[in-house]
Amino acid sequence: MASLLVLKGANQGQSIPLSTDKVILGRDPNCQVVLNGTAVSRTHALILRLQEKFFLEDLKSRNGTFLNNEPITGRKQLKNNDRIKICDF
Repeated sequence: MASLLVLKGANQGQSIPLSTDKVILGRDPNCQVVLNGTAVSRTHALILRLQEKFFLEDLKSRNGTFLNNEPITGRKQLKNNDRIKICDF
């Protein structure tokens, strides 16, 4: 099963399984992955599973979402060992 590995922050080292078709990352407590940081938007980014492939999309956040140190626009397909950066996370 695909998962996210947290590399920074209070949950460093935690593995988060991507077990649903839609995972929202943000600081809102209703997000599937909650990132507690003032620079993080309430609903910051989305990981979407389509036909067993995973995609990352920025949800019009104020500070952007980065994939392998590059800002993303639109939907980007994820590969093994990609690095997602959201503010300080």
